[in-house]
Amino acid sequence: MTFNALGFVLANAFTQKLEDRQRATQLNLMGAMMGDSPLGLVMVASLANQTGGSGGGSGPPGPGGGSALVLVPDVRPADSYDEAAELLTGLGLKAIRADTKTEDSDIGTVLGSIPDAGELVRPGTTVTVAVSVGRPVPDVVGMDSGNATEVLRLVGFAADVYVVSHQSTGPDKVFKQDPAAGETLLFDEQPVKLWITPPKLNDGSEETGTSTTAVATVTPSQPT
Repeated sequence: MTFNALGFVLANAFTQKLEDRQRATQLNLMGAMMGDSPLGLVMVASLANQTGGSGGGSGPPGPGGGSALVLVPDVRPADSYDEAAELLTGLGLKAIRADTKTEDSDIGTVLGSIPDAGELVRPGTTVTVAVSVGRPVPDVVGMDSGNATEVLRLVGFAADVYVVSHQSTGPDKVFKQDPAAGETLLFDEQPVKLWITPPKLNDGSEETGTSTTAVATVTPSQPT
């Protein structure tokens, strides 16, 4: 085979968009050597297209074949959902919040994401950010006041106790709580309100009356 100027020029037209110039030169020379063969030029054009891709870039394929994929960051160090969302949108991703009840995380804690940190996704992918809405309140209705406040204290809740007469409930029993069992508090310092019946008097009778009396708030312990 001899050097064919026409083949070289045609091959150069096929390889103009290649960023890998060394590869482009190789294909140009191949075209020059095979320029008198239509099949040779078809081979050069095919190899140039495979090398360059539809976008001509060197990054991993994304939507459309040329956009680079995005590495999902670890959002857990963020102080809030807003901060996590800002991090994601800065990388070309979308964020959506998912409120999650947890036993051991403070309200507002960013728990993680779906897809997980470290996964490669396409630009514009929606990442779900899990955010703690706090610990669910345990059910203490029916307990005596001492046990109820202790249960709340051990899981990290303060309690405000109100003494109210209630005909269908025995003495010193919780007959109502707010928030209800399974709900979460709006903020960490908000106490659980308990309504209990009056205790028995020394003569065995129960206190009567319909007035509501608030007693001292029970301070929570730190949950483990």
